[in-house]
Amino acid sequence: TVGYARDMTAIWDDAVEMRIVLDNFPFAILLFDEKNKIKIANDFFCTLFNLAKEKVEGLTEEKFKLLIKDKVRVLSIKQDKKKEKKYIEISVGNGIKHILLITERSLDIAAGTVTGKIVGYEDVTKEYQATVDSYNLAITDPLTGTYNRRHQRDVVAELINKGKPFVLGAIDLDNLKQVNDNYGHATGDLFIKSSIKFLLKNLSSDDVVCRVGGDEFVVAFVGKTKANCEKILAQTNAELENAGFVFPASLSYGVVSLDKMTFSAYRKALKEADVALYDMKKNKKIVR
Repeated sequence: TVGYARDMTAIWDDAVEMRIVLDNFPFAILLFDEKNKIKIANDFFCTLFNLAKEKVEGLTEEKFKLLIKDKVRVLSIKQDKKKEKKYIEISVGNGIKHILLITERSLDIAAGTVTGKIVGYEDVTKEYQATVDSYNLAITDPLTGTYNRRHQRDVVAELINKGKPFVLGAIDLDNLKQVNDNYGHATGDLFIKSSIKFLLKNLSSDDVVCRVGGDEFVVAFVGKTKANCEKILAQTNAELENAGFVFPASLSYGVVSLDKMTFSAYRKALKEADVALYDMKKNKKIVR
């Protein structure tokens, strides 16, 4: 944007020539005048946003934002603070979505006087989605589709920072080693996947599951009581026991309420949940 902002200087007073230049740019551009009104919306912009020039040009930035909200619907705004990049996701109808990188530069035309600004909207949908896909691969357990151990801390941090109370559940599948030894690791993987499938079916969309070990999982039950969480895990265990496996299938668990919404309270609750889980295993006479 620095380059094309500088190139506007010589043709600022020639609207026809300026429009020709901007219409030949390979991405969407809005040119604002000194009164912060849109002077030119180039062809690429109108096509991308599915808006006619006459509906855009002459609008103030505030009215333009209202038009975007009403006609285009901004779905989300994602900020890359480290690189200070701004992205918006827009829907232009028919299920089509675009991720746009927004860049903005002031037009310094006359001896240091700002006489307008130019805003570029570059369609980076493929690049952005590739970044999102890579990130999702990095935080997801490939076998179960739950979050992995690495992402556990980030999940807890988000819940604490947003002030969302949650109850902590620690889960361990029973006899996985014996299943692997007697029936093979493929059957063991099926046991793991089936167990989490039963669990996820009983959870709400706000609850979060992380796989923290081979057969170990941590659940953040959001906005629930401890008694409700224990009921959910007992139901999951009953469904697993009656699933028709050729071996005894079950899980053990411990459930603890956090006394504070802090990381230290979370670590304390995690230890207590693990102790409760191990006590349940001992009562079943299962070696962990």
